[in-house]
Amino acid sequence: PDQSGATTGPGGQPTGLPLPSAEQPGDPPFFDVLTPDPLQATNDVPSFYDRDCDSSLEEAALVMCEFGDLDGELTVAVVGDSKIGQWMPALEMIAEERGWLVRLYTKSGCSFTAAMTERDGAPYTECHAWSEELLERLTGDERPDVMVTSSIRAKALDASGDRSTEALVEGYADYWRTLAAEGTWVVAISDTPQPPENDVVPYECALEHAGKVASSCSWPSDDGIGSAPLRAAVDRLDTAVYVDMNPWVCPEQTCVAAYRNVLTYRQGSHITATFVEVLTEPLAAYLVPVVEGVGEEARSGTSS
Repeated sequence: PDQSGATTGPGGQPTGLPLPSAEQPGDPPFFDVLTPDPLQATNDVPSFYDRDCDSSLEEAALVMCEFGDLDGELTVAVVGDSKIGQWMPALEMIAEERGWLVRLYTKSGCSFTAAMTERDGAPYTECHAWSEELLERLTGDERPDVMVTSSIRAKALDASGDRSTEALVEGYADYWRTLAAEGTWVVAISDTPQPPENDVVPYECALEHAGKVASSCSWPSDDGIGSAPLRAAVDRLDTAVYVDMNPWVCPEQTCVAAYRNVLTYRQGSHITATFVEVLTEPLAAYLVPVVEGVGEEARSGTSS
């Protein structure tokens, strides 16, 4: 990493983006009023849901939607559950600006891993079937230059049927090694921090404490439930990069329900589509060197 704490691409190019500070008095707001309206927070979701691009919990069927430059030379696969899906507003803008083709593959509650995960205490067989089919497609005609993923998952089932972080980590690494053999790099984005349990939800707090959200609706940031396994899997491959967006989601390790008149959280630990759009610049600073570095290596014949 460079001195800002940011990662570098395959060619070692630093992002050079300084970490943000907590909101200060006098910081210019992004909007004149709190946006989205807290009463509409749960509706502030990425637009791909309106296109029926997400596979539901019960479905094993794989759905793919394309975004960005449909004729782009660089292809980015966006893969996983709603925790990667939440970043699509920024990923769409980056893809359109940089001329990338983005293919989205998401399934509710489903991590892209060789390991068997759980749903309601039982093996999540629909997710496992979805992941296996997706791996075939990503190593076939739909091979991407880079796969971008994230997840809220903390554990998976090991060979004995016990819940294990190691099983999940190795399940990630297993699939990522298969992708690497085809020349595909992986970018794992941190899972967003959890609001405190058994407390008022962020958008309700923002509604109740209008004008004093910073002092009344904040909590210490955690690393996100799914971050540690993703980070551990990245450490096992030379063709994977971990991107920690949490210093932007919760500057100075403090989460606030609103940041410069942007409502940050919409439901559970998902952030609003509006907040994701605000975070497009730092996300691009991480992704562009990786994606375009991989593309340059592929064009020069040095890709692994």
